[in-house]
Amino acid sequence: MLLDLLNEGNEPAVAEYLAQLTNAYRRAMLDTALRMCPMQLVRKLYHDRAAPGGRLDYYYADRTFEVCGIPIDELAHYELVINGRQRRLDWRAILSWLAEWSRDETPQWSACTQGDPTDVNLAVPFTVFDYDTAGRNAVVGEFANFCWYTGFLGGYLVPKLNPAAFHSSPKTFEMVSLNAPVTHAINVDREGRRLSVDLTWRPVAARHSAITAYWNDLVMPVWKQLAESEDINQAVKPYLALRIIGVFNVSELDPADMLALLACLAECCADDFDAERLFLQGLS
Repeated sequence: MLLDLLNEGNEPAVAEYLAQLTNAYRRAMLDTALRMCPMQLVRKLYHDRAAPGGRLDYYYADRTFEVCGIPIDELAHYELVINGRQRRLDWRAILSWLAEWSRDETPQWSACTQGDPTDVNLAVPFTVFDYDTAGRNAVVGEFANFCWYTGFLGGYLVPKLNPAAFHSSPKTFEMVSLNAPVTHAINVDREGRRLSVDLTWRPVAARHSAITAYWNDLVMPVWKQLAESEDINQAVKPYLALRIIGVFNVSELDPADMLALLACLAECCADDFDAERLFLQGLS
């Protein structure tokens, strides 16, 4: 699997594999690209999770939790500083935004893809399997999924929380600590309503190389041809947000992992969000 290549850290082999992957996906996306109403697309990983009664409701409706000792609903009234950048995290507004987005019928760029391009769904030599979400998928959803999973979930959070899925790739567990978020400092000022956090979350070199190749050789050329006038940073936001909070229940994670995911969510929701910076540089 691609997972094994990434665990081995053989960057030339990763580069060769990503060249095959991006070439295949680029052809498939450009050959099948159509603007379509989201209601006609595969909705399982995104729209269905955000819709009323979906996974976000199951995880978070009528539930409160604390971040660094601050109730999540109070965090909206705090000045939030992440790695020196001014951010804001209005939890209920984000959930409402995603629920509203799930009903938006504005046509989206779509293509016929596998839909869930994780490192355990891609074989070596290049073969795609697990077609549960195959069909006509949102192009930016495909982008968000690969980049987020490869950089933040696949090497750390997924094996940590679901170790049974990796019994055939034991080296994965040797890499977990190398792919983990690192919290450098937290400062909570309750009187001044200010939360300042310095943390780093970057993948190992092989994973970084894979994301860089994917972004440069697939994301950018496909988006330029399909939607050059549209801001990919804005287009990817709801899909990335749903990858961040719609895979695992962040309220049930340990404090360090919760903080790392919510910091990424705050970045994603910022007006000046830069997807390329997050995916290619990690959270820094």
